[in-house]
Amino acid sequence: MKRFIANVVLTALAAQVMPCTAQPGPPFSCGPEAYLFQGDTTGMWALDLATGQAALLKAHFIPSGPNQILNAFGYNPKDNYIWGVRKNTNELIRIASDFSDSLFFIPFMPAASLNVGDFDANGVMYLYDSGTSTIYRIDLDPGSPGYLQQLPPVPTQPAIIYDWAFSPVDGFLYGVDTMEQVIRFDPANGTQTLLGTASGGGIGSATGSFGAAYMDVAGNMYIAENDSGWIYRIDTIHTGNTTASFFATGPSASVNDGARCPTASVPTGIKEEMPGLIIAVYPNPFHDLISLSLSTDEMGEVMLFDVAGRLLHRERFHRALEIPLRHLSRGAYLLQITAGASSTWKKILKQ
Repeated sequence: MKRFIANVVLTALAAQVMPCTAQPGPPFSCGPEAYLFQGDTTGMWALDLATGQAALLKAHFIPSGPNQILNAFGYNPKDNYIWGVRKNTNELIRIASDFSDSLFFIPFMPAASLNVGDFDANGVMYLYDSGTSTIYRIDLDPGSPGYLQQLPPVPTQPAIIYDWAFSPVDGFLYGVDTMEQVIRFDPANGTQTLLGTASGGGIGSATGSFGAAYMDVAGNMYIAENDSGWIYRIDTIHTGNTTASFFATGPSASVNDGARCPTASVPTGIKEEMPGLIIAVYPNPFHDLISLSLSTDEMGEVMLFDVAGRLLHRERFHRALEIPLRHLSRGAYLLQITAGASSTWKKILKQ
């Protein structure tokens, strides 16, 4: 894979970027996939938000030398590439769908630990260093005369967030801080609105930061907690909703960031259809046991799987059942429940 640095010539009147001579790799297509970036020598994974399954795409982009950590990634809707920041440098990295990459020097961009990033619909990248009071903006619309130049920064209040995502519904940025507070940012002036504290789905037991944030076309937000890898969903966050639901378990890491095309939907990946049948699984999240109940006299069968698809428990029951699960490790599991000709899946979370 070839890497190049776009040299910049500064004149007394303006900053002009030298044209790139290397042919860029192919762009991404706007699809349901999410991308996760992790590690001190940052690598890239494809992440299925619905199941939490991750597949390694590239082990590292900068395999040697200083400043191997990349962060503040976002999906640029104007060129369909993924862009991020090379830590403690004035460089952006552009990643193609064949995972080749290019480095660009951006004049006047601070050589700081910018760890929060995403794009608006106009191809402007919004960058932030957690806990500081300035939002930096870079014009990355290839059709703009200001391409690869920094726009005037936007002041804001310090916020302890580690990623944010643009909503395609209202054009605002959203982040969740380490106290599970949901914050809306106005990208035009940096004004913050505290929507409330996220609750539900076990999010209150999160001990780490939410280092990866994603949005879908309906304005649903997905946040991944670093320590556990647990992924939570906050539906239609633009309405002010702060109720979270547990969605899946992904890989955990101390350094974490995410990007995806926000105008794509996120398929659920799991059918939960049981026509004419009412099923209850509680409590969820659980600690020691779960209870199941069916609204039918037919015999039911439950199978418990881990997220790798290994069968952990199988049992037939009539109407109701309690399953002791104290021995399980914390994390997400899947139940397949069958009664007669009907079958459904349920996601459960062990705390």
